[in-house]
Amino acid sequence: MHKTTQKPTNRVIALIMPVIIMLLLITKTNAQSVTPWMTTGDQTKLIQQQTAVNFGTNSGTNPSTVTVNAGTTYQTMDGFGYTLTEGSCEVISGMAATQQNQLLNDLYNPTTGLNANVIRISIGASDLSSSSYSYNETSGDTNMNNFSLNGPDLTYLIPIIKKIQLINPNIKILATPWSPPRWMKTNNSWVGGNLQTQYYAAYAKYFVKYFDAMAAQGISIWGITPQNEPENPNNEPSMLMNSTEQKNFINQQLGPQMAAAGYGNIKIIAFDHNCDNTAYPIDVLNNSSYVDGAAFHLYLGNISAMSTVKTQTNKNVYFTEQYTGSGGNFSGDFGWHMQNVVIGSTTNWAKTVLEWNAANNSSLGPHTPGGCNSCLGAVTVTSSTTYTKNVAYYIIGQISKFVKPGALRIASSSTSGSILSVGFKNPDGSIALLVYNSGSSSNTIKVVSGSSAFDYAVPAGSAVTFNWSAGAPVAVTGVSVSPTTASVGVNSTQQLTATVAPSNATNQNVTWSSSNTAVATVNSSGLVTGVSAGTATITVTTQDGNKTATSAITVTIVAVTGVTVSPASASIFAGQTQQLTATVSPSNASNTNVTWSSSNTAVATVNSSGLVTGVAQGTATITATTVSGSKTATSSFTIQGQQPYGGTPASIPGIIQAENYDLGGQNVAYNDNETANQGGAYRTSEGVDVTGISGTSGYTVGWTANGEWLEYTANVTAGTYTIDATVSTINSGKQLRILLDGTVLTTVSVPNTGSWDTFQTVSIPNITFAGGNNKVLRFEIIGGDFNIDKIEVKSVAVVPVTSVAVSPTSASILVGNTTQLTATVSPTNATNKNVTWSSSNTSVATVNSSGLVSGVAAGSATITVTTADGAKTATSAITVTASSTGFPGYYNIISRNSNKGLDVADNSTSSGGRIQQYDITSGGGSNQRWKFVSDGSGNYYIIVKSTGMYLAVENNGTGDGLKVQQRTLAASNEFKWTVTDLGTGYYKIINLNSGKSLDVENVSTSNGANIQVWAYTGGLNQQWQFVQVESTAKKALVQTIPAEEENQNDMVIFVSSSNDYLKIDTNHKGNATVEIFSVEGISVLKKNMNFEGSQAEIEISRLPKGIYVVRVNDSTGTYTKKVLKQ
Repeated sequence: MHKTTQKPTNRVIALIMPVIIMLLLITKTNAQSVTPWMTTGDQTKLIQQQTAVNFGTNSGTNPSTVTVNAGTTYQTMDGFGYTLTEGSCEVISGMAATQQNQLLNDLYNPTTGLNANVIRISIGASDLSSSSYSYNETSGDTNMNNFSLNGPDLTYLIPIIKKIQLINPNIKILATPWSPPRWMKTNNSWVGGNLQTQYYAAYAKYFVKYFDAMAAQGISIWGITPQNEPENPNNEPSMLMNSTEQKNFINQQLGPQMAAAGYGNIKIIAFDHNCDNTAYPIDVLNNSSYVDGAAFHLYLGNISAMSTVKTQTNKNVYFTEQYTGSGGNFSGDFGWHMQNVVIGSTTNWAKTVLEWNAANNSSLGPHTPGGCNSCLGAVTVTSSTTYTKNVAYYIIGQISKFVKPGALRIASSSTSGSILSVGFKNPDGSIALLVYNSGSSSNTIKVVSGSSAFDYAVPAGSAVTFNWSAGAPVAVTGVSVSPTTASVGVNSTQQLTATVAPSNATNQNVTWSSSNTAVATVNSSGLVTGVSAGTATITVTTQDGNKTATSAITVTIVAVTGVTVSPASASIFAGQTQQLTATVSPSNASNTNVTWSSSNTAVATVNSSGLVTGVAQGTATITATTVSGSKTATSSFTIQGQQPYGGTPASIPGIIQAENYDLGGQNVAYNDNETANQGGAYRTSEGVDVTGISGTSGYTVGWTANGEWLEYTANVTAGTYTIDATVSTINSGKQLRILLDGTVLTTVSVPNTGSWDTFQTVSIPNITFAGGNNKVLRFEIIGGDFNIDKIEVKSVAVVPVTSVAVSPTSASILVGNTTQLTATVSPTNATNKNVTWSSSNTSVATVNSSGLVSGVAAGSATITVTTADGAKTATSAITVTASSTGFPGYYNIISRNSNKGLDVADNSTSSGGRIQQYDITSGGGSNQRWKFVSDGSGNYYIIVKSTGMYLAVENNGTGDGLKVQQRTLAASNEFKWTVTDLGTGYYKIINLNSGKSLDVENVSTSNGANIQVWAYTGGLNQQWQFVQVESTAKKALVQTIPAEEENQNDMVIFVSSSNDYLKIDTNHKGNATVEIFSVEGISVLKKNMNFEGSQAEIEISRLPKGIYVVRVNDSTGTYTKKVLKQ
């Protein structure tokens, strides 16, 4: 009997088939293909396609999991790109046709290139133009009769844009002015200044003329920003424009003129500056219906500022500029921009991501004389037929090539802090996921989408963009709009909603248009704004299939019936401000504009936005008048003058607590760089930073910054007093200037007290005060970063000077050496012990204000000390002889044990910089070259060429193992060394103060080993060879740069804590030239300035890190200073 297999019945087949189909579907889903594209920090892969991977079943766990959810969406992307500067076009225009076409396709072709689809251009010149220019330099031509694009734009920019339009017809153009015509500005200059209010209308017409002229060339403008970097007055060209000026210009002229001319569809995007200021864009966006959103750069602040503005305004945000510099490196720049610009801005709602310059030549040009000279383009054109791609090319390309215009950002999250991600859903339904590994090692991540996942190894410092399709697209079959009819008032709005059918259509993007923009406009979200009485048809059109639906809009004029002002009354101090708000009735009135006026502008003024400013003590009535109907409402103001805190002036002599500064507010009773009290104590509603003193119930003023000041009203009894200032800081070189009624009394040098909570009292005797009531004492901060507890003014009995003596009464020094003279004033308790010093022959010997005599040339001179009180004198006879040394020029000092040389670690320029041993090649750097200067007594000063500082033992110590440093010279034997020939070609070097030998720590032979002093044992690590590398001791820098001048008390030069500005504190006034040199002696920046007796600054944010020499020339002479930019 045969066994047979029974055939399945139809019932069994029916049950099995769905399971088989489901398994097939699951298999198909799990096998969905993903294409990775990678750029690595080491540049081995540059937007390079990798082997495809497949989704599989999501199982197991991974600490680095990236989860994508296409069902959660955020902003719609407008695109990515660069600023196409006039300089870029000038460089590209010089290329041969074939290579030029290839370069433009590399950047802009949607299929074969990066698909950069947003280009930012300048209206007139930017700082990366060959020169500064505008389109109308005819002064007073408010009708723009002489407006013309003729010049660099018509020659270079416009032809290149037309070629780009052929490659990518959907290109978006964002236009931005760096400066209006000079004659419209307050300073009639390309650099800085403000737009004069009398030219608001003319400047708006300038924009409209620009739109007309570009349209005539076949170029449509997608959006504008009213001003590039409106808080930066230092670029060339540039202009200042605060938030009030910007919104007034937009609301009063630019917006209305654009709408009237038919350009209401062009986006007005406000701000266009750094992420450190959210108040500016929030103010403009919340107070202008014409503004679409705000643009940002990231040279200062945090990228999260974009989310702050988006949340508080519900308007769009755009990222429009970030540069890469010639001094950077690919890995570091690529990583920072990936994290902060590309992923950072898009995850903070940015609709565009733009890097700075598109192209430059081999000299990093063209640029204006004051423009950026270190800005690196996306490409560098090296000849008419060659170009190289720089880091910005790959920064943008890593996202623009895969994320299409109209893409929606979708939810993306990472469980690893070193893995950053952002995801997008393209209009065709495909997904693009960008992942960056900020870690120092490769990381195998898991990517999860729904129930599927795949693993992928992302190298350290590298970015990967993953692409996969979302299945077959679902076509659009129709669209409807709601409501289909509506009535709105002039300047009122109506939201329309489009519904695409079917609901699961893949591409649900739509566009909106108005049949009559003179009656009603509609934005990209379907928000209709009434412009003037009449009717208009609003049409919504689907991107897929061009399906349409309409809504009939009727715009009517709604009359004004009244107005109210809030608050109805207010009391402020002179210099303070108070914002008034006018509420027009009804709320949907067609014209809600009001004008503001003051009954007494000598007491209080009011601007066009209702911001009242106190001018002087008194009362004034502020009136709001509606433009339509002339309805009025008022607010009563009382302006208070500066007043003593507590109502009673302080008494001098007496104690003034720093926290009890006058009432009156910012710029009246005090000037503080911050609007909030950072200490959060005592007077918490004011801007001065007050905090408690540890362990006491008292307070101190802290967080001080250069240029801040405090004022105190006081009743003064005339007399000569001692000022005791109680202060603390962990810094050095800080000062507190004290003035009475504008006259400087004294400047207190604030000592380093070792701790913020450790206070020290500094006494300044013999300060003369003029008497009188209600006088104003001012404390001015110089340098900042110190605490002020109190100032005590104490009475002192005047003890006259009877005589003065000087020691020594005679001395002999070598040329180039110094000797310290000491003056002793009698009696010892004399009130005024100040003295001055002078030399009878400064060509032989000079003397400084501290009695330090310097030998200049062989000969003799008499040094005289004179008392300030009584003009008593004493003298010292100085003989100067020619110096000699057995060691002319500069030497490498080589350890016999390691064959490595003395080296200033990290090329430090600081006093106290560590000395180490290090390999020397070709004579070494200037931090490895040393000269020997005789002290005239058989000992030597050993001086490093790089800084001119002296070899010395730390802390003036005498023990074994103390480290050797470079130090600023002081009158001490720790700076002197005895050099003894060992007769073997080597020397021992003994510190005169300690008697210890120069020694390599732990007999090390390694680079970086410390140099110390130790009792001499004759070890090889204590024997030194001198290798002459220069026959004469030349200056440390090339001869075009003068040696650094010390003790320039009237000229303090330093780099700001943010490393973005060079600060110059000076009491000089008048014109000056400031030039910055690299350490190689190359001029990297030159500025003409006008000193006003206070702090000046130059932006250096785009200079690479490093040591620079600053040279200042003015009518008083030449000043130089080495500075470090970190």
